[in-house]
Formats: sequence, structure tokens, C-alpha cells
Amino acid sequence: MAPDGQISADGAARRHAEPAHRIRRFLRTAATDRVEVLALGPAPHAAPIRKATGIDPTGFLLILESNHARHALLRHGDPRAEAQRGQAALEAADLALLPAILGAPDAVRAGGVSRRGAPTAIFVRRIGKAEYVVVMELRPSAQMIAFKTMLKRPIRGTRK
Repeated sequence: MAPDGQISADGAARRHAEPAHRIRRFLRTAATDRVEVLALGPAPHAAPIRKATGIDPTGFLLILESNHARHALLRHGDPRAEAQRGQAALEAADLALLPAILGAPDAVRAGGVSRRGAPTAIFVRRIGKAEYVVVMELRPSAQMIAFKTMLKRPIRGTRK
């Protein structure tokens, strides 16, 4: 263990600790019908979420549930269907961007109410030539913010 209390590792061990790698590994097991939960860490940036939804997420945990990850990939992963919607097909590599999208969103807005009756927040972030839209469900009683779905819109060019 390192002096700061963190596990010190190098090479493959460090790579396995990276959030994007943990998400990719989690998605490989998410293809089954089992429901598993991956904790992504504490909710960053409470102020924009509080402003958008009226809920203070301080101390909430971000989670990714395998059934919702599976839904996003199946529902939004077909290139032809997504092209008809003006979107790009979602891939596992896009879900691995969740920490970057949620950690530094370009915008956060209220998203209405989920089927469970829970409030949702929509996170938007441009990365490369795509704009990612992530819907997260706020679960105040459990102090969690859970991934619901994700869209990927291609950025075709800039307007002058």
C-alpha cells in the first residue's frame, strides 16, 4: 500500500483500476440476464444537479446497473435505426466514457420522472465529433444516481 492509503500498482493492475476499464469489463458480463451493479464513485458537481432538479446529491453514489446498460446498447446500438433518428449507434466504448461525461458535463438539466416515479437528470457533453446525452435517475432514499440510458449524436459541423 502506498503512503497515501491507495493501493500502488503498475501496468495491468493499474489499468484494471481505471474507471473506463472497469466499465468495459462490467459490460462484458452485462450481456447475461443477471442484474449486477457497478459503483462508479461519488456524484461529482452537486450544484448543477441541485439547480436542475431541486435535489441535493451530496454524498450520493453513481451506479451503473447491467440491465440499463444492456437496454442502452440494444435499444441504441443499431446503426441503421439510429441513423434514422439522426443519432449514431452506441457502443460499449461510449459507455466507458460515463466518468468523463458525468464528471465534466457541458450541461445538466431536469429530465422529468422515470417509470419508477423517480426524478431524472440529463447530462450532455461533447467529446470529439459526438454529443453524448446521458439520462440518470435520482434515488434520494437510497442516496444513489443510477444510469438509465444514453444517446450519441454526431456533430456534423459548426455553424457560423
